[in-house]
Amino acid sequence: MVKKGQITVFIILGILLLVAFSMAIFVMNFMTTADIIEEQGDYSTTDSIQLYIESCLETAAVTSLVNISSYGGYYNLPLYSTTGAYINVPYFIRFGTSYLPESVSISENTEHFFEDAFDDCIDLEIFDAYTFSGELEYVEVSINDDSVDFDLYYPLVAENLDGSQTEFSLFSTNIDANLLIMFNIASEITNNQLEHAEYVCISCLALLGNQYQIDITTVDTIDGTYFQIEDPQFEEQYGEVLMFRFIH
Repeated sequence: MVKKGQITVFIILGILLLVAFSMAIFVMNFMTTADIIEEQGDYSTTDSIQLYIESCLETAAVTSLVNISSYGGYYNLPLYSTTGAYINVPYFIRFGTSYLPESVSISENTEHFFEDAFDDCIDLEIFDAYTFSGELEYVEVSINDDSVDFDLYYPLVAENLDGSQTEFSLFSTNIDANLLIMFNIASEITNNQLEHAEYVCISCLALLGNQYQIDITTVDTIDGTYFQIEDPQFEEQYGEVLMFRFIH
């Protein structure tokens, strides 16, 4: 016969187990594969090298998307941009002239941001049982309707202490990001204001945001009207804020 005290103990144990399990899931969701490899201290297998590079690929992909959106699709800000602001952004309209970037240039600029971020992430010296030869040759970024593909060509040879070699070459990842939608919204806002320069249609922005489940914010500044287009789903999935910014 189970006593009430025993039932209480079982309930408490069950709650503790549930909390511990939930915390483990939370931690795993916010740890990169590189963090897990480091936590486990496993630098001895080629599988761990593969996982580590894939982790840096995703980390660099997310970072490059955050950066490219923050600077309105540019890697180096163009001549007509704000200066001295908290975050400087490009003019898409200046004195009635459009400076909207081409979508193809956004892909190219994302690749530049990716190369910087990947270089900051990758550190093969942690695999001290191996010597490496080879380097990153190129990354190709393809911006889709609701995601961005990163194809990395990284011909790498890992040689173990016993002389055995393992070759790596192609890596890829797909990031769920509404970058193209955000750019299309920015284009629509810019084209509309070129026709109606005297005002910003706030209700139109609200309709656009509701249509694509995107947050759109405007702020009047001394430099002009600042626009910020944010993808809330990106932050939920990757823990980073994706905001496309520009000014008129």
